[in-house]
Amino acid sequence: RAAYLAGLIRAPEVADASRDPAMADQRRNTVLGAMERAGHLTADQRAEMQAVPVAAMEGFRPREDAVEDRIVGGHIGTQHFVEYVRAQLLERYGEDMLYGGGLRVHTSLDPQLQEAAFRSVYGTLDRPDDPAGALVALDAAGHVKAMVGGRQLVPDSEESPYADVNFALGKEGGGSGRQPGSAFKPFVLAEAVSEGYSVESALPSPAEVVFPGANAGADYTVRNYGDAGYGTQNLIEATRVSSNTAYAQLADTLGLEEVVETARRLGIRAEIPADQLSVALGAVEVSVLDMADAYLTFATRGVQVDPVGVTSVTDGAGRVIDEFTAGRERVLEPEEADVVNFVLEGVVESGTGTRANVGRPVAGKTGTTQDNGDAWFVGYTPGLSVAVWMGYPEGQARKMSSVHGVEVTGGSFPADIFRKFLSDALKIEEDYGGEFVAPRTLDGKLLTGTRQAHADPDAAPPTTTGEEQGSTTTVPPEEPPPTTAAPTATTPPPRPTTTTAVPTTTPRGVITLPPSTTATTASTTTSSEQPRGRESADAPPD
Repeated sequence: RAAYLAGLIRAPEVADASRDPAMADQRRNTVLGAMERAGHLTADQRAEMQAVPVAAMEGFRPREDAVEDRIVGGHIGTQHFVEYVRAQLLERYGEDMLYGGGLRVHTSLDPQLQEAAFRSVYGTLDRPDDPAGALVALDAAGHVKAMVGGRQLVPDSEESPYADVNFALGKEGGGSGRQPGSAFKPFVLAEAVSEGYSVESALPSPAEVVFPGANAGADYTVRNYGDAGYGTQNLIEATRVSSNTAYAQLADTLGLEEVVETARRLGIRAEIPADQLSVALGAVEVSVLDMADAYLTFATRGVQVDPVGVTSVTDGAGRVIDEFTAGRERVLEPEEADVVNFVLEGVVESGTGTRANVGRPVAGKTGTTQDNGDAWFVGYTPGLSVAVWMGYPEGQARKMSSVHGVEVTGGSFPADIFRKFLSDALKIEEDYGGEFVAPRTLDGKLLTGTRQAHADPDAAPPTTTGEEQGSTTTVPPEEPPPTTAAPTATTPPPRPTTTTAVPTTTPRGVITLPPSTTATTASTTTSSEQPRGRESADAPPD
C-alpha cells in the first residue's frame, strides 16, 4: 500500500485504481522495483507484492465520490492542468513543502467549463487515429478556466513519446509549442493600428511577393493560396480573407522588430526571431496558452493580463499562505483595441472563421500552417478568450490532409471546436458574452507605399532546394466567406472627410501604390467597395 501511495504522488488522477487499475499497478510496481534496486526488498518480496493487484489489496476502497465522477462520470482531461499547477507550486515551495506541508491549493479551473472543453475537443476528434487537440480558455481576469492539453497525460509512458506532453503549453509542457500560421496576423494588425495607420489603408495583394534577404539573409517568397491575386485590398478585407502577400508587405513596412515587440507585449512569451519576415505569417512556435492570453488583450480593450492557474494556497489549518492575482498592464489604447476587435469580428461574420459563429458577438482568427501541419482558431468575446489547436504529435512532418475525409484548416475542425465550447460556456456563464465597443473612428494615417521588392503574379516562382525551401510560404485555404463584401455588422460613427496621407520614401525595387490626386483629402471608403481586381475565390487563403 505504501508503494502504491508513493506511486500516486506524481499524478494521482492518472494512477487512480478506481479509474485505471492497470496504471495503478504499473506505478506501484515501478516503486517496488526501485526499492529492490536500492536494497530495501528482496526479489522474492517484490514478486510477492506485485502478484496482488492494487484494487485487490487489503484495505483498498474505491473512491466512489471522486470529484470527476460526480461531475461527468469519468475523465475530463484535468491531468494537464494539474501538472501545469504542480510545476508552478514546486518551483515556488519546493518538494518538501509541496508534498509534505499539508497545503491546500485553490485553483482557477471551472469543472463545468473543463468538461465542456474536453468534450468539445475529443468529442470532435473522436477516432483513435485522429490528431491531437488542445484548448485553453481564459476569463477577463486572466483565470485559466479550462485547459485541455491532449487526450490523456501518461507520465513515463513506454508506448508513446508524446503521452506526457502538454500540448497547451510550450517548453514547460514538455514540447516546444506549435506554429500559429495566420493566427499571428492580428499582432501585425495591432502594430499597424498602434502606429496610427487606418485599417482602410489599401495594399496590393498580388499572387506572389519576393522579399530579398528578409529571412535571416535569405530571400523570402510569399504566395497566396492557389496563386490568387486579390488586386488592392484594405486591411479589413485582407484580414477577412487572410491575404498572405498583403500582410507580409504590411509587416515589412512596419518593421519586423516592432511587430515582434507588439506580440510580446500582447502576451506571447516564446522567443521570436526579429530577422525572419516569415514570423509575420506565423512561422514561429508558440503555445496555446500564450495565444489565448494575447487575444485576451484585445478582449480587455488593450490590457494585457497574465494567466493565473492558482488563486490561493492555505495550510492544513486553513491559514492563507499566498493569494495570487494576475499582473495587468495596458499595452494598447482602448480605441486601438476597438479597431482590432472590429476587424476580427469580420473574420467570424463573413470571413475564414464563419464556422466559429455562435450568433453572438465573437472576434477571432483562423490559422493553418504550411502543408496543413497545424490548424488553429483563436477567438474571444468581451469576457472569454479561447485558443484551439490541433495537429499530429509528430509535428508538421505529418499532414492533416484527410481527417474524417476533410483537409484540415483553422476554419474547419478548430472553428467547430471553438463554437461548441463557446456555446456551452455562454450557457454556463452568461457574463462571458456581451457587445464589443464599436470603434470611435477608422481614420488614421494612410499606407501609401510599400517596401515590397517584387510582386509579379505572372512570374514563375523561384526554384529552391534543401533548407532554402523554408523561405517559401503558401498557406492552405480556410472556409470560404459567403460574400466578397467587407464586414458591415458593426458600423463606426461617421468619420471626418479629410485624412492626411503619409509621405513615404521609395527604396530601390519598390512597387508603390499610385498616390491619390488629392493627397490631403485622400478617400478612405475602400472598406465598402470591392477591392480593385478582386478575384472570386471558392477557398480564400489562410
